[in-house]
Amino acid sequence: MADDAVMEILRRIQANLAGLDRRVTGQLNVLSQDVRMVRAAIHDMGETRVTEGEVEVLHEDLTRV
Repeated sequence: MADDAVMEILRRIQANLAGLDRRVTGQLNVLSQDVRMVRAAIHDMGETRVTEGEVEVLHEDLTRV
């Protein structure tokens, strides 16, 4: 009986860890995409004239990331 109780606790822990893993993986994917977008924006800045508003938006994006 004690083994059944321990196994149930371990199953709950496993389910919680799986949920956490999915959330972390999803957030890492979003962060990775944001970083790629910021890098592309910085690259584009080197090829064009950038307005003050564009710099402010980029600053906000970098702060968020």
